[in-house]
Amino acid sequence: MPRIARFGILVVILALVGAGTAAAQNTSGAIAGTITDTQGGVLPGVSITVTNSETGVARTSVTEGDGRYRFAGLQPGRYDLRAELQGFSTVEVKNLVLTIGLEYPKDI
Repeated sequence: MPRIARFGILVVILALVGAGTAAAQNTSGAIAGTITDTQGGVLPGVSITVTNSETGVARTSVTEGDGRYRFAGLQPGRYDLRAELQGFSTVEVKNLVLTIGLEYPKDI
């Protein structure tokens, strides 16, 4: 195989590998944590709302049986978090700053 052909094949392979790597880059962030009561017991069924304070876009979820929650795929920006469960005080956490690729841990 001529040297120029091998060089051309190498360039194509490197371009394909680079394109795959660029496509796999993460452009979002996440907020995750566990919600417990004052004695440290986990709280399942807590309604959690995360709101982008700059755009007003909100997402709501409910904690799992182990008290965990996770919001993935959040765009970078500032977020407010609100946790509500009947019989408990509502908790609000303001100004969580997400950057690209960051998973912000926030236990409540």
